[in-house]
Amino acid sequence: MSQLNSTRAFAAAIIGLATLSACSNAHTAKSVDTDETSESFMTDSIHVNDTLVMGGCNATAKISGLYPTGDDCLSDSVRKWIADRLRYGLSETGTPLFELHDGVYDNGDSLIRLECDLLLADARQDFSSFIADSISVSYEYDFRFSPAYTTDSILTYSFGSYVYLGGAHGGATGCGQTFARSTGDMLDSGNMFLPDSLPALLSMVKSGLWNQYFKDDIDGSDMTLRDVLLINPDTLHLPAFPPVYLQEGINFTYQQYEIACYAAGMPSCTISYDSIRPLLTPKAAALIPKP
Repeated sequence: MSQLNSTRAFAAAIIGLATLSACSNAHTAKSVDTDETSESFMTDSIHVNDTLVMGGCNATAKISGLYPTGDDCLSDSVRKWIADRLRYGLSETGTPLFELHDGVYDNGDSLIRLECDLLLADARQDFSSFIADSISVSYEYDFRFSPAYTTDSILTYSFGSYVYLGGAHGGATGCGQTFARSTGDMLDSGNMFLPDSLPALLSMVKSGLWNQYFKDDIDGSDMTLRDVLLINPDTLHLPAFPPVYLQEGINFTYQQYEIACYAAGMPSCTISYDSIRPLLTPKAAALIPKP
């Protein structure tokens, strides 16, 4: 798989384009990309779909995914991460929908039922005032999560959400999280990269964004990265969500409006392991998939 195809495959996963067998409760070890030597990761396929209709207003909530069922530290860490992503389903910076504690994410079906009920309760509160003013509106909530890549040393999970609350268009979030299989520890830019590596890392990300994501869709040879971003490329920062390990390298995905306009989607690039290895901490480098 090329770096460009790897990037697109992950982008598809994080926005929930992969088909999930939501009707099955059988244990499975499903992933998008799997190293041939990797251990299985046991999950249940879970799904909830509910609607709310009040006057001329309606809301639909859909949540589906592959939820960890193991009793090891890795499974517990992934469950907690999924719950954390769900509780910020309405706002990354606002008040979470529920408090995060062991009991809330022990059971996947109970977790997504709680999330669905809270989403529709929030919609109900809005609709009560809309009906009084004879306003009709449709809301949509769609959340999906699943393994994206796994080896004998790491597991990368993807999470995608789409929320539409009226207006011209909805908002999507697409992110991932890589876990160390042996400990369940979550990897992020703080523990993956050497302290003095940021300038070189950002230079790689800029090059990757241009060559893998933007360049092929640009008309005119005089265009540069500066012409397609909302920010000055010289001030580019790492994405809000952690970079993740994929088959061909480490992926960096920016959210809608984070560095580019809505129409640009979620700018993303994957830097090969050979290129990025010198910038990694010894522990992060040791997790690179074996060729």
